[in-house]
Amino acid sequence: MATTNGTLRKEPVAKPAPANKKAEKREAAKAKILDATLNLIADQGLASLSHRTIAKAAGVQLAMTTYYFQTFDNLLLAAFRSFREGMTPVLGDLEQKQQALLSRCESAADGKSGIDIEQYLQGVCSLIEEFFNDAQDARSRQLKIESQFLFQQFLPEPVYDEVLEYTLSLQALSLRFCMPFDSGQADVDGRLLLAVVQHLEFSRVSSLGFTGLDNRKMIERLLRGFLTPA
Repeated sequence: MATTNGTLRKEPVAKPAPANKKAEKREAAKAKILDATLNLIADQGLASLSHRTIAKAAGVQLAMTTYYFQTFDNLLLAAFRSFREGMTPVLGDLEQKQQALLSRCESAADGKSGIDIEQYLQGVCSLIEEFFNDAQDARSRQLKIESQFLFQQFLPEPVYDEVLEYTLSLQALSLRFCMPFDSGQADVDGRLLLAVVQHLEFSRVSSLGFTGLDNRKMIERLLRGFLTPA
């Protein structure tokens, strides 16, 4: 409030800036194109992709894919980044659960240094089993996309670099799970655990999928091998 000759006067209320409709429309169109790209990868593989097939799947004009992404390589890179963004909370949750498990096993060591290794081993088996079974429909789509990028022989260099970075982050997470076993070869154990988990997961979406596997027993048998020092 301000006064003029002793009379109260209301200050003008600032109006909110109008939303940038053009920017919103741009982001919505880009998201639509990226979602269509990822759906094509999941349903038909990377080989199905072209500006034309993506535009048709997205329901947009052909020119829009080049308008928003310029090149096919840029579009493929943006699609992988979108996939990776969706995986970030999944992997982050898994890492937090491993840290919580490790803390519980340290507390259960009855005052001794180290951890209750049997409790930790069974806990890791349970976490991986839960990871296999959680949100199967959504995870199946992620697996189809992930397998296309990870096993593609030829990728544009920028895409390859980011796929490699993603793979290294998976290896780092797997290594974190294996460190407490103290085998003396945690790096080897981490790579082995990741390879087995990926094999079991990708078999779910493979045309040569395996049936009748007891995943938990397989993981437990693998982890028990890590208990033997190198």
